[in-house]
Amino acid sequence: AIFDWDDTLFPTFAKCKKQHDFSLAELHQHGVIMYQTLCRYVELCGRQNVYIVTNGGKGWVRNSLTSIAYEYSHKLHQALQRTHNVLDQAIKQNPFEMLHRLLFDQEFSFPIVVMSAQHFYKTLHPH
Repeated sequence: AIFDWDDTLFPTFAKCKKQHDFSLAELHQHGVIMYQTLCRYVELCGRQNVYIVTNGGKGWVRNSLTSIAYEYSHKLHQALQRTHNVLDQAIKQNPFEMLHRLLFDQEFSFPIVVMSAQHFYKTLHPH
């Protein structure tokens, strides 16, 4: 299973061009869908057969995921202050932190492969 990171899994254009300020609920929904989709493909295909490709530079996937996880945490903190800690338990879990663990934790013998689109192409077409 091959996933493109930019504007397929991750809302690159909207985030980088400041086209849309996502609400906490929108971020949560998007993060949960990303996480569930990748988990489902890991279950169906095995971790070693799930690839994420990007045209971004080295570290782009990790950095963009870290950035959106921070944004989620910030918006969650603001919402908790406004509601005096009364929020749905599900929304208190940062789905982007879960995604970060899924993609980058070293506990797995077969990690999900994150690579540049160019490197992926060269791997498929070595000559």
